[in-house]
Amino acid sequence: MIFSISDQGLTLTYQIDAIGADYEIRVTGGDAHIGSVSLVFDGKVITKTAKGHKDNFLTASLAEALKQLPHRFVVLGGFHQDNITREQIQRVLALHKKGIDKILTTIEK
Repeated sequence: MIFSISDQGLTLTYQIDAIGADYEIRVTGGDAHIGSVSLVFDGKVITKTAKGHKDNFLTASLAEALKQLPHRFVVLGGFHQDNITREQIQRVLALHKKGIDKILTTIEK
């Protein structure tokens, strides 16, 4: 499943792939890349972030929301936009909250 959420020129795209009973989830936007990876195993979250990146705000928050579910998850993420403002960052985080809610609703079904 792939879906996107947008607001005022900012877009986050989510791709959810089932791997047996487990999931790989990608969240990307702007200049997409892998800046952070979060793993969810046995209700615990492990996050690794590339040097100089802050993409853990996307992957770790999603992983924390997912840890309540009875699955294993790999969450990959990267969002980059040159000269992003604080206001735009806040909008990206608000979009991400909507994305997390949609993912939880989708996977719980």
